[in-house]
Amino acid sequence: FDCLVLEDAEYFRNNQNGFVQLIKFINPKFNWIITNFETEGYSLNILNSLNPETFLSHNCDEVRLQLPEINESEFWLDLSKDHQEEFNQALFHARNSLQNILETGNPFRFQSQLFFHLHQLNQTSNFLPDNIENNKTNLLLSHIRSWKSYDKRVIVFSQYDKAGIQKLARLFKKEKINFTKYSQGMTPAELAESVSTFENDKSITVFLADSQVMKSKQALVYAPCIIHFDQWWVPVSRWDLENKLHNKFNKPITILNYFTKNTLEEEIRGFLFDKKIISRENAGKIGADAYSKALNEDEWIRIFGLEKKVKPPEEKKENENDSEIS
Repeated sequence: FDCLVLEDAEYFRNNQNGFVQLIKFINPKFNWIITNFETEGYSLNILNSLNPETFLSHNCDEVRLQLPEINESEFWLDLSKDHQEEFNQALFHARNSLQNILETGNPFRFQSQLFFHLHQLNQTSNFLPDNIENNKTNLLLSHIRSWKSYDKRVIVFSQYDKAGIQKLARLFKKEKINFTKYSQGMTPAELAESVSTFENDKSITVFLADSQVMKSKQALVYAPCIIHFDQWWVPVSRWDLENKLHNKFNKPITILNYFTKNTLEEEIRGFLFDKKIISRENAGKIGADAYSKALNEDEWIRIFGLEKKVKPPEEKKENENDSEIS
């Protein structure tokens, strides 16, 4: 091979010997390291046991001026078999409920219940009832540890308390990750203390925050990486919060967005992509109100896999026809 391309090389950090053996076995003319993280220190450690002249890479100082101020990445995760079955069951009940409401012909009740079920499904895709670990949390821990290894800190957002903040807090305690929490049920004094602790105690790696609470309280803290553990269907709300963080601190931000495969998220993102309103650059041109109405009732019916039954026209009664003739 002429060139071996190594994307996200930091994942080899825990198996450096295997990494070196792989390169020696393939023995390419060049090794090209591509990574989203500041891994120049790690790369230099590898070069000590290999031929430095075969490596192609840039350190962060060389590329920083070329990077966008806000850099986003998407990560799509599979559910485990048990988790997928739990989600499918929840989706089945949501469909039955919405189908019954749809057949009553009340559009206002349909819309309110639609978003209720969407929140329920999002929480189901986050966690199984009795678990705090899954494919999404495994990725989260990997990302946090990668940033922590270079003395970088992380803000982790979730929209949900029980199926988000509380379970993530339990996970961080179990994994001995230092964090501070900013969530529902905390007093104003506790919220202020949480912000102060994160700003002043550099041993705290994660600021674990309810995105809705943080937005409503206008509490802004800085970390170079923001991870959205779950997503609301319309991205403009998180864009607003991210832009405020960037504008206040005027520092680059890397944003990692987690999505779940084989849920409704793929369908929703597809509709938004087709409407060309999925990019942050178009947000200012469209407006928040337009985003909230981006998907109409027929599109939501298709997303949930419902059947819109059209009532047949009412037939005129015979006596009404007779009266018209007479």
